[in-house]
Amino acid sequence: MGNPAPGQPSQQDWILGDTDAIIQLLACDKLSLLKVLRSQYGILTVIPEPVEIELRNLVKNRRFQDVHQRLTKAFNNGLLTILQEAALSPLVGVNTHEAFERIERLGEKFRRLGVGSGEAYAHAAGIELSLPVLSNDGKAINVLMAY
Repeated sequence: MGNPAPGQPSQQDWILGDTDAIIQLLACDKLSLLKVLRSQYGILTVIPEPVEIELRNLVKNRRFQDVHQRLTKAFNNGLLTILQEAALSPLVGVNTHEAFERIERLGEKFRRLGVGSGEAYAHAAGIELSLPVLSNDGKAINVLMAY
């Protein structure tokens, strides 16, 4: 599939994160686990846009003031990266738009099955891109395993 674009990780360097797993890492101040994956193994944590939206909405609550700061820092230092169509070329070749559309359609299908939006799109991207998904949402996993 060729070399990744400058600054973009290759396929074996990605793990997708869902909302539940990332918010728990943030709340427990355990983002150091993602730092280890990145620094020692070159694995970048990538999240679909619906995960980003859910995370940003969750941390608006005053109870999560410290979590909000951690999330902002994680985005600013590249610890969390938002999945974008242009970044898919190392994974799918030239058909990035088609792959991104398939992720969108499958994510919507999973969401209609009762899976949270972030989890639905993270797992859809995992399936479409053959990538692992960092998830601990038991309900979502059970629904998707039955799919």
